[in-house]
Order: sequence, then C-alpha cells, then structure tokens
Amino acid sequence: MYLLTKNQRDFAVTEAEKGRIAIKQRGYTIPAIESHQITPAFSEVSGSFCPTKRDVYLSRVLKLRPKLKEEMVKGGIVHSSVALVFRAIKNAQEKGTSIEIVLDTLKDMLSLDEKIVAALWQENRLSDLQSLCKQNGVSYEMELPTYIKIVKDIIAFETYRLGASSKDSLTKIMDVEEYIDGADLGLSKGRIDSTVMIGSQTIIVCDLKSKSFGDNMDGKVQIAGYALAIEKKYNVPISIGCLVFPPPRLLENNEPQREIFVIDDALRSEFISRRDSVLSILREKTPPPIPAGMQRKCIKCGQYSNCQSLKQEN
Repeated sequence: MYLLTKNQRDFAVTEAEKGRIAIKQRGYTIPAIESHQITPAFSEVSGSFCPTKRDVYLSRVLKLRPKLKEEMVKGGIVHSSVALVFRAIKNAQEKGTSIEIVLDTLKDMLSLDEKIVAALWQENRLSDLQSLCKQNGVSYEMELPTYIKIVKDIIAFETYRLGASSKDSLTKIMDVEEYIDGADLGLSKGRIDSTVMIGSQTIIVCDLKSKSFGDNMDGKVQIAGYALAIEKKYNVPISIGCLVFPPPRLLENNEPQREIFVIDDALRSEFISRRDSVLSILREKTPPPIPAGMQRKCIKCGQYSNCQSLKQEN
C-alpha cells in the first residue's frame, strides 16, 4: 500500500520543495497547549462519526463504551494485515536483507493459519472480534475463517506488488504504526499507519483508509495533526501527506489509489480549529446537541443507544 509509483514519488519530492518554503505553521513553531485530564484522539478531532461531536462527549466525558461495529473490526484487521507486511519490509531494509527473503516469509505465513492467528492476537485484533461475536450472538469459531481470509488476501496482494517492484524503486519505510505523543497538542497518543521517505529528505505521512476513494477532507486534516506532532517531536519539517485506499478487489492486483497532497497551512489551521472545538466541549462537559435530520445515519453510530438514553434523561 505504501510503495509509491515513480510518478507519485517525483510529484511528492517536487511538492515537498515548494512546501518547505510556503508552509509557515510548523509543529515546532506553535506553542504547547496546557494539559487537561480529558484528551481526545487525533481521529476524534479530525472527524468523528457525529458532526456535533456528541459521540466524543459520550466516550470521553461520560466514559460510555460504544457498541462494536463489524466495519470497525474489519478495518482494524485490514490495518494490522498491511502492518505485518510493511514491518517485514522495514526490517529487511534496515538489515540489508534481500526482498526475496521477505517474499518467502510472507508466502510462508500464507500457508499457515496459525501464524496469522498469532499475529492478530499480538495486535489485539481478535479480542475485538470475540467481543463483536459475543455482542451479536454469533460463533467466534465460525467467523474467524472469514477474517483470516481477509489477512491472506492482503498479504497475497502485497506480495504480488512487492515482487513486481524493482529493487531501486522501493520506497524507504521509516516506521509502521508508530505511536506519536499528542500531549503538547492537547491530545492523547496517536498511531500513524506509516511514515516513508523518498530520496534523502522527503518524509511522507501515510494513512490507510477503508472507505472509498473520493473527497476525504477529514483524512487530510488528521494527517495535518500527525504532521504537527511529528514536527514537534523530531524538529523536522513534514510537508507531504498520502491517503491510501485499498482496491475493492484485491485479488485482481490493482494498484491502490493514493491521494498525495501538501499539508499546507490551511489544513494545519483547520486541524487546530477542530481541536479547539473538541477541547472546549470536553472541558466544559456540556453535551452537544443531537444532529438534526440524521436519524438514518445516527442508527449506525456505535454510541446510538447511549445517545438516546442521555436524551431521555434530559
């Protein structure tokens, strides 16, 4: 997912050069924010399910757990599957191991369900699946093969893409699912899907999305938040972001769709504005209103039952 094409790499390097001059608002230039006992996640700032952030209020202030959703559990397993592959690539790049050895390792994993299950337990993904099955009254043992197939399809897809890449075109994988401290931004820790490097100094923050390719302002704003946190931690400029959308039919070996963009001052300001709004809700502890005219969407929210209960109490 994170191995960019030559055209994409060239575009990223060119835009990064422009961004180094144009971007004024960097993580290392903005003041740290006063800490608070309630800290939202990067994703809750950039775009939660509810447009009024009522779901964030229920989770963070009232500490009510949302109902698990199948798409969330599947999305987590997709992220972990991609991470398995790119950690192997990262380790190989750091040790100078040949790509052929990485390919053999991945193919070996494809043949052993036990290794996949062990890896998913290590990522804490199967506990979510168990909870989902218990919540929905279905058998975990019956559902597990479906999720193992998701992992196998992704590993097979990435193995094909890796085998088709020339050695000199491989993007350098700097980190995979790195935890980044958001305290100076008033946030909890964030987990960045991947950071990659093109050439000697162009760092790109990548975020994997399970939704369809298209308008994804929230995704761009979230990457802007990650960029500010990385800049504050490492004192290096981050000018380029990349949203990655897996192809709908993995086994056809289509190239993932990627949107590469400059993390400009407008995106950074939008992230800070959204952050300030969420922090205000959490610190004042006043429940936001239920969004009007969104009953069909609200039913799909993990906090729907809790939201309705709070409405009846008030």
